[in-house]
Amino acid sequence: MLDFEACGLVGTAVTDQAILLAILGRQPQRVPDRGCGEGWLLRAAGERGIEAAGVDAEPALLDAARAAGSAQSTGLRATPLRALAMAARRTATLAAP
Repeated sequence: MLDFEACGLVGTAVTDQAILLAILGRQPQRVPDRGCGEGWLLRAAGERGIEAAGVDAEPALLDAARAAGSAQSTGLRATPLRALAMAARRTATLAAP
């Protein structure tokens, strides 16, 4: 079993790393990030040459993403929470067997 604390991965670092590894394993050319928050995934994808587009219902989080540099190589937009929920349902429906 991997000792995350010994590797210096604690808290959200563990989850962030797992998400990034799962995405990179698929070798995508672009990544949509619904609920992108402050944009860490957008930046990580952009640093690896992957086009990323983020949406979030909270304009303050998008402002934080822009301030952190996420908008340099990605698309960011504010989307009403209801629209995010509808998009998530469509995605779940498309992914269902």
